[in-house]
Amino acid sequence: MIIRAHRCSRLISVFRIALGFDLGLTRSHLQQGNQLFLSSAVWLQMAYANL
Repeated sequence: MIIRAHRCSRLISVFRIALGFDLGLTRSHLQQGNQLFLSSAVWLQMAYANL
């Protein structure tokens, strides 16, 4: 249970970092930010499948 909580908190922190990068990008890098967000979403789905 502790390990699962640790994994969840780690996932949340990774998601916050990815979201921060996505929100912090300028308009010229918006497409790159969307790619980053999509790749992080795929990573999150894989990580949740392994829980």
